[in-house]
Amino acid sequence: MKYLFKIVCCLFCIAGHASKDTSKIFLTKEAFIGNHPDLVSNYRIKEKFWGGWSNFTFQAKGSIGCRLSKQELKTFSPGTIFGFQTNGIEYVYSDSIKAFVTLVAADKGLSVYVGEQESSAYRSIAVHYIFYYSTEIGERLKILNDENLIELSGNPSLQRLLSLLSKDIKKHHFDQYLHEKQFLQVKAMVNNYLSNYTAG
Repeated sequence: MKYLFKIVCCLFCIAGHASKDTSKIFLTKEAFIGNHPDLVSNYRIKEKFWGGWSNFTFQAKGSIGCRLSKQELKTFSPGTIFGFQTNGIEYVYSDSIKAFVTLVAADKGLSVYVGEQESSAYRSIAVHYIFYYSTEIGERLKILNDENLIELSGNPSLQRLLSLLSKDIKKHHFDQYLHEKQFLQVKAMVNNYLSNYTAG
């Protein structure tokens, strides 16, 4: 019931925006955290792809374009801005991954993100979803896996919390299937975990 309530709240918040396509560009970490956008647009941000522009879901590796009007398009190369928001989702640039990844949730000095990894499948491309964590927004990301969690032995409460979160993500197959409905579910789940975290 707690997850369901948070999912409903997420849906309400998204529906409450003037437009789901409202986009924001944040040049700095301070602007992103304080929600003080340097540019605001009524168009969805797109990624440059094979000479054109394409929508994306949870990760963008190329340059991004923010249309300010039908005639004016602002283009940003990877790493030239801290992050942005579009289609109701927040993205942060990671130097270690060389891509914009989705910020799932952040609270109490802990942030969780999700990105994408493509692999060849029979006559198609399969997309898997990789979850990351960092102590602060904008800090170096680490993959949420057992190998990295071993390094957190000095902080057992954080290690246990992220271990349980990792198991829950796999249990619900969020690392394999993550569309809009599943994203709202995993966002509510991560927020619930972070609300129970006490920073050391």
